[in-house]
Amino acid sequence: MVIASAGVIAASLHKIASPLMLYSWLGGVVLVAFLTCLPQLRDRHYPLASATRRDLHRETLSLLVTAVSWASLPIVFGATGQPEHLLMVWSVSITLMAAASFGLSALPMATTVFLTICGGGLVTMAYLLNMPAIAGVAFVNT
Repeated sequence: MVIASAGVIAASLHKIASPLMLYSWLGGVVLVAFLTCLPQLRDRHYPLASATRRDLHRETLSLLVTAVSWASLPIVFGATGQPEHLLMVWSVSITLMAAASFGLSALPMATTVFLTICGGGLVTMAYLLNMPAIAGVAFVNT
């Protein structure tokens, strides 16, 4: 889902964004997605067991890094202020936040961290574009 969302963003913004910045961001998101999935892929043959504290901390840390990579999206690419690009950035960020709140409900700390950081990116974007009402809505919904 993360890589597909990043692909949609890259396809949508390729005409207005700097190619170096856009593809650097895309590469960073794909790299973070790969590095956070690698431990789960490596451990997929082990029998199911209860999660340890180490597992919970690892998941929270991986979601923290993922959230930072996605929070950079509205800050870096939302600065153009064009309505169609702002709507696309906002919708992808909100969709990822909704998916995280549903899919990660078993990890409340990781979910809270992910939602707070991604929502903070939207608040920052709206504040930098001098849209205090939109920033307030994003802050309240985060």
